[in-house]
Amino acid sequence: MSSLGDHTLPFPIDWDDVAFEQNSAKEDNNAQPTRQDVSAFLKHMAKMNTAPSKTKPSAAKSYIQTTLATDKSVLDFCNICKFLYNTTLKEDVKCHDKVHRACIQGQQPLKLEPGILLDDWKDDKGSHHQIFCVSVASSRMWQKYGLQALEDSYNVLDGPAIDEDDLFSYTDEHHGKVPVPRYKIYFQTIDNEFAALVLAESISSAGEWYHGPICYYFHGPVDPRHPPRGTQEWVSLDNIFSVAVSVDRVCVKPRFQRQGLATSLVDVVRKSFGNGPIGKRYVAFSRPTSSGARFATKYCKGVNWQAVDKEGRTYKLPFVVNPADATYHIDQGRLVENRRILKQRTI
Repeated sequence: MSSLGDHTLPFPIDWDDVAFEQNSAKEDNNAQPTRQDVSAFLKHMAKMNTAPSKTKPSAAKSYIQTTLATDKSVLDFCNICKFLYNTTLKEDVKCHDKVHRACIQGQQPLKLEPGILLDDWKDDKGSHHQIFCVSVASSRMWQKYGLQALEDSYNVLDGPAIDEDDLFSYTDEHHGKVPVPRYKIYFQTIDNEFAALVLAESISSAGEWYHGPICYYFHGPVDPRHPPRGTQEWVSLDNIFSVAVSVDRVCVKPRFQRQGLATSLVDVVRKSFGNGPIGKRYVAFSRPTSSGARFATKYCKGVNWQAVDKEGRTYKLPFVVNPADATYHIDQGRLVENRRILKQRTI
């Protein structure tokens, strides 16, 4: 188990990638001393030449490193704990040993970037809950944790894998010329154990999803007087709606199911995915499983999406789906294969 001070992660930490915030270390070996550094050094030398003080030394010491451009052979930079110290000074060596031990034991606070930790609380039973968000804007270290959480979700629920370059990329489809992260990985831990995950994608439009008896052919609608056998699935481009985000994946570990984690995590997505809160009307879902369709229907209850059938009659949709994930589309009353998926098959 890896520790983040008060924040913890259920994944092993590669300490070579961890950046610490320390008052006692400088990471730049070649940094030149500032005017304040030189002034502090001269004051220190002046004190060394005066009579020793009779006052008792302070019980607590704060180590503040001042590095001058002298013989660099006495300086050593530890790649594990990111500590620069003078090997000829006992106090420096002792301070490094202390920081290094804490680093190895996982007791140093991991640097939390803005937007990484979205929520942190304890429930009535004392269980510790944390919600994290990782995207292309996150550091490589945090992206690794996001990938690990995504991998843990595949151990619970199968699904199509996403190329890492696409996962951590920008898109300007929905926001004009301003690029935004295409995907964001939201994951929740309970007492440092992976509990739930939502993969959200920035999209601009969604359509009606259908799964049932065959009702369209490639040349047009079927004759209702002679319905064919079998079922089909498609997303209609004739009934399209403006949206802001697609919930591409929802996964809750079995032992944490039936606790409302999926609903609360999608709520977090709506609050934090864009520049402001996103209404349920602007949330789409990827091509759902049967359980996913039940969840989407329940989550979007009360949202009024009106579609129009081929006779011009209106009807209500339970939820809308990202067209990019559908194998087939309905376009101008005809069944067509998804060009994106067709292109992927031919590559």
